[in-house]
Amino acid sequence: MVRANRPASAFTNAQISGFYFRPCRDEYDEVVFEYFRCRCGT
Repeated sequence: MVRANRPASAFTNAQISGFYFRPCRDEYDEVVFEYFRCRCGT
């Protein structure tokens, strides 16, 4: 079996999910943590 060494990721999982999923805001511009907006285009 051949093992491929993958290079270390430049970003953490938290950074990646923080980029794609932003918390929604209510009408008073306060963060609503239960709902998220996705930037993935779907």
